[in-house]
Amino acid sequence: MPFIAARSSLVVLIAAMLAAPGFADSDPLEADPSFVPPDCPRNVDYSLPPRAGTDPVDRTGKGKPRIDGEGFVEVGLFYATNRGRTESCKPAKIYDEKLGRLEVGRVLVTVPRDHRIGEIESPSIWKLEFGEDPNEHITVASVDPTEAERFYGELREAVDWSPERQAFVFIHGYNHKFADAAKRTAQIAYDLKFPGAPILYSWPSAGEVAAYHRDRETGARSAALLAEFLDGLRRRSGAKTIHLIAHSMGNHPLSLALAQLVPAKNGEELPLFQEIVLAAPDIDAKVFEQEIAPMVTAAASRVTLYASSKDRALRMARDFLDFQRLGDASAGIPVVDRVETVDATFVDTSLTGHSYFGENRSVISDLYILFRSRESAQDRVGLVAIETNKGTY
Repeated sequence: MPFIAARSSLVVLIAAMLAAPGFADSDPLEADPSFVPPDCPRNVDYSLPPRAGTDPVDRTGKGKPRIDGEGFVEVGLFYATNRGRTESCKPAKIYDEKLGRLEVGRVLVTVPRDHRIGEIESPSIWKLEFGEDPNEHITVASVDPTEAERFYGELREAVDWSPERQAFVFIHGYNHKFADAAKRTAQIAYDLKFPGAPILYSWPSAGEVAAYHRDRETGARSAALLAEFLDGLRRRSGAKTIHLIAHSMGNHPLSLALAQLVPAKNGEELPLFQEIVLAAPDIDAKVFEQEIAPMVTAAASRVTLYASSKDRALRMARDFLDFQRLGDASAGIPVVDRVETVDATFVDTSLTGHSYFGENRSVISDLYILFRSRESAQDRVGLVAIETNKGTY
């Protein structure tokens, strides 16, 4: 099924080669457990009603617009994270790369009114832009940690407003700081016109290209808290429909989390989620097929895998780790029982070909149809079923 594109920085291609195993003594993974973070006051009233407009999302997280000024729209997100807290309350610095406790809160992201689908507009030195302007760029305006009761109360309000009482959780990949992940989550929600609550789960990626091994370790160590959050989300959000979207290395903690959740349910509450989307997954293909797939497919009504033979970042990871990555289709399209695979090879790609899930209009359109119509891959517009000796993709 021809689909998908990417435009990550070229340095991501080099990251797997540069990353060195092991961790420096001066850079421990664990945050100081005795550290008491500052009591950051909430900067935004997320309950403000939307103003007139035509954009799909707003600060309430209820899928309606709130326009501020002339040139941008506010997008309200919910978040959970096991990143360590810092001494700062500034949006770009409130969380770091260390492993911390599970925290929840709200994020306010601005999206320019002339936003182009698939882009995360940011300052460009070629345009002599040396700082963020909400009228021109996607920005994180506020990050507001909150207690669990208030978080779930506001989340239930947003879910109640949704016609189908739904939410999605985005789990980002390697080389993402908290603010980067928040921008991507808001861009996905905005471009999908998602009629529900958008939620970010941010694990402690270092946000550095040379920290590949470190990110793999912190991702794995984040799985238990991710599982705890997803279980709590199902029980306390009031959502009837929850979708999960994981990109790249984010599929690693997600798969480990589902491997904990599914056996604990003893089949009584399965499936736990509606759609699970594995976008360019950076996990071992053989291990997934033999050990992980049964847990992931049991957890969802449907699992969709996006893979590409032009994903240079995953080919680099394969060469570096000596094992085929699930999202790398260069050795053949992965066909796994009860998983619908979409071949993203033939969509417009650039540089690494790794971030197509959020950057390519065709892929975003396919996700839009998937979440709205719940149609299988073979029934969705723009996709063509291909028969192989391994099965259909």
